Amino acid sequence: MPPSSAFHTLAAYGAWENDGLYTILETAPGALDVEEAPIMLAILNHAYAVSRIFQAHILGETHPYRSANPDPLPFDELAANVRSTDHWYVDYARSAKAAELDERVDFRFTSGEPGCMSRGEMVLHVVNHGTYHRGNVGVILLKNGIPVPSGTAGLPDFLSLTRSLKAVSA
Repeated sequence: MPPSSAFHTLAAYGAWENDGLYTILETAPGALDVEEAPIMLAILNHAYAVSRIFQAHILGETHPYRSANPDPLPFDELAANVRSTDHWYVDYARSAKAAELDERVDFRFTSGEPGCMSRGEMVLHVVNHGTYHRGNVGVILLKNGIPVPSGTAGLPDFLSLTRSLKAVSA
């Protein structure tokens, strides 16, 4: 598998996982009414902010964030923004050439400290960061008796599903 293909697979996996989680939050009765709902929304807003911060770093642009923990967006706005940003990462990882993914970019963290990562490392960071925080939210849901989405079963299930879909469409 070419390196850019692996980045695309990971970005698509992250988008799939996010969609599964947000779908549960949108449809499971009481999912957004649990006592820990403000914590879940803060976690999800943080993960979204980090994905936008690194999107800006990848593009060599500035971002508006002074902190990786901004004031939370309303849930519906957050869900739409996460899905849109996920699509951007999938499209970027699909179209980026290996040399672009390997290119190192200097940037500043929200703390003001300097950073330097390759664009590919930034994609990996965003996917892994999202995985960690989806797990945080999943634990809160399970603690409150709300089943986690089947989409949180992991990368092997995602790969199996996408291969099955490719076989059916072939």
